[in-house]
Amino acid sequence: GFLERELRERGERAWREAHRRAAELLLERNAGTAALALFVIAGDRNGILTTLERSGLDQIERGHAETVAAALDALDETALAGHPAALGVRAVIEANRGDVDVAERCFRDSIVGAPAGYMRLALIHRYALELVRSDRDCAGLLAPHVNGGALPPLWEVLFEGTLATAHARAGRLREAQAVIAVAVDRVEAQPAPVRARIYQQAAYVYQFASRDRARRAAASAVELAEGHHDVDV
Repeated sequence: GFLERELRERGERAWREAHRRAAELLLERNAGTAALALFVIAGDRNGILTTLERSGLDQIERGHAETVAAALDALDETALAGHPAALGVRAVIEANRGDVDVAERCFRDSIVGAPAGYMRLALIHRYALELVRSDRDCAGLLAPHVNGGALPPLWEVLFEGTLATAHARAGRLREAQAVIAVAVDRVEAQPAPVRARIYQQAAYVYQFASRDRARRAAASAVELAEGHHDVDV
């Protein structure tokens, strides 16, 4: 458009700077996907990394994997290697592409490099989900954290739900029933997307013992999804 042509006529530096400033404004307004696309145009490596750390995993969940992948492609290996959050985001993209070996290496490196706290827990849980989705056992990854008793309430519930699913898929039905029962008891204090996830996992676990309980759990998950547009069941 007209503005784009005006910026181009002022030179490459002015054009990139305008996009960088626009990206920063969007990031302040929590418009991460749009900000990420503009940071890529601006060639702003730090902006890309900051945005991936803040919302990269969430953007993938919300269907913006192509934008995230383009941002990762704009980074060199050195930048990725020194940034655990970006490595974790790359791990999810590679898993979605079916490159299990690269995904697993990125997950492991990102978890080792991430500081203790939210980001490390998010990466561990996402790695566990990818293991479950590829029919591999994540109990060894999650059980020490669940049994350690030191997880914040949100992560306690999320880890328990995914651990229960892993137990059920591996045929450890007694363990699965015990863990999901604890997760369901705890989940009411959590946001709707978390409750929907736990009820969905409970439905999966309960199907091996009680069809009625499985149907009730599934109905609860669907009800939550219908009342909240950000829930994916």
